[in-house]
Amino acid sequence: LSPHLVSLPTDATGLLHLPPEGIQPEKLEQDLLRQALSLAHGNKSSAARLLGLSRATLLYRLEKYGIE
Repeated sequence: LSPHLVSLPTDATGLLHLPPEGIQPEKLEQDLLRQALSLAHGNKSSAARLLGLSRATLLYRLEKYGIE
């Protein structure tokens, strides 16, 4: 994940909690990719901007996970 995605502003501390069973970073990344695409109404350039990624990086990650 991009450091941008996992860091929170100081005023948001405590909004996210790691569950006792842990997380799977790849599933988290896939969920964020899908959310960004949904918010951007499928526009990949806009989704990339939402995630702080280049369009090329977004396309790579979409292909990596088989996300359309």
